[in-house]
Amino acid sequence: MEEQLAAIRPAGKPALYLDVPLGVHPDGYDAWREGALFLRKIDTGAPPDAFQPRGQTWGLPALDPRVSRREGHRYFAECLRHQMRHARYLRLDHVMSLHRLFFVPAGFPATDGVYVRFPADELWATVCLESERAGCVVVGEDLGTVPEEVRTAMRRHRVHGMFVQPFELTPTRSAALPGTDRVASLDTHDLFPFAAYWTGSDLADRVKRGMLSADRLHAEEEQREAERAVLRRALASAGCPADANALTVLRYALVRLATSPAPLVVVTLEDAWGERRPQNVPGTSAVDGNWVHKLTRTLEELSDAHDVKTLLAAVAAARRHA
Repeated sequence: MEEQLAAIRPAGKPALYLDVPLGVHPDGYDAWREGALFLRKIDTGAPPDAFQPRGQTWGLPALDPRVSRREGHRYFAECLRHQMRHARYLRLDHVMSLHRLFFVPAGFPATDGVYVRFPADELWATVCLESERAGCVVVGEDLGTVPEEVRTAMRRHRVHGMFVQPFELTPTRSAALPGTDRVASLDTHDLFPFAAYWTGSDLADRVKRGMLSADRLHAEEEQREAERAVLRRALASAGCPADANALTVLRYALVRLATSPAPLVVVTLEDAWGERRPQNVPGTSAVDGNWVHKLTRTLEELSDAHDVKTLLAAVAAARRHA
C-alpha cells in the first residue's frame, strides 16, 4: 500500500483526499503500542439526537487528553504526519473532538455519557503545524451537533468545513451552494446513498433499525418531500425534468455542485449506479451490516462502466468550466 500510495503523485505532488478516523480498533496495533494513551473502559460516541434518538457508541476507546498533553500530543501529530505524506486534502473525522468528546462508560448506554473537554488550542496548533509542513489542506467533518466555538476555530485556522447538499435544503429558501471554504458532496460514508435519500427508502430502514419511531415517519416523509421540491426547483433551470428519477437528479445535482466555488466536490462511487444500501450507519455495529457490503460491480466492470464514466466526465467538465 505504501508503494502504491507513493506512486499516485501527478506532477510529483500528492493528489489524494484521505481521512483521519476518530479512533482505532480496541484490539488494534495503535491501542496495543500506545496503551497508556487509551482509556480502556471508556467508549466514545454521541448523545441522543434527531438522527439517532438512542445516542451512539462507536466501539472506539477514548484517548486520554491528560496523557496526550504530557507527551506534547506526539501521537496525534504522528497520525497527521503519516497521512499528510500522501494527501493533498486530509479530512479530520468528527472535528468537534478537538474541543470535546462524548465519553460513555463501557457497557452503559449512550444516554449515560458525558462530554469531556480537550485542550483545543494545543490540538489546533498541532494541526496547523503539520499542515504547513506538509503543504496539505485540512477539512473538518463538522456535521451533527457542532458547538459554535468549533466553526469559529475552523475559520480562524482556515480549515474547510463540509457541505452535504441534503442538509442544506430548507423549504423556506432556495437550495444553497457551498462557498470557497467547504468541501461539497451529496452524502458521506455515514449516510444512506443518494438514491435511498431521494426515494425515501432510508426512512423505512431507519424505522426498522429503531432509529425512527413509526409515529414520526409521516412527518419525516413530509419533510423529505419538501426538501425534494426545493432541489427540483433549483435543478429545473438547468433542464432537469420535474419527474426525473434518482440517477438523473443525481447527475444534475452533482454538476450543479461542481459549478460552485467549493474547492473540492466529492462523488460517491456507489451513487453512480443507484446503490441504496448504506456502507455505515453510525451507532450500529458490523452485525447490522456496517463495512461488510461489497461493491455491486467488480473493478474490471467499473473500468468499462459507461454510466460511471459519463457521470464523472460531466462533473469534471463542470469543474473545469467553474
